[in-house]
Amino acid sequence: MIKAILIEPDDNLITITQAAKAGDEITYVLNGEEKRLKAVTDIPIYHKTVVRDLAKGDEMVKYGHFVGYALKDIKKGEWAHCHNVDSKMP
Repeated sequence: MIKAILIEPDDNLITITQAAKAGDEITYVLNGEEKRLKAVTDIPIYHKTVVRDLAKGDEMVKYGHFVGYALKDIKKGEWAHCHNVDSKMP
């Protein structure tokens, strides 16, 4: 089980605390409830994944703040990084 950190309830990005392989289960806490998702790609330690499917152009939110846009559709559990996230501010 891979643990992840969710800071604000409206965040759609979580940061994992150890490297994950595709198929690993990732857990995080949202409003006091443990949530689970499966990594669909390998994710390096301290990198991010999304907690729900995002469409190209959707805003990425971490720590309750806008941090970028999805450059393409991103599946729940997929590695979110510079290959699929544009961090330019609007």
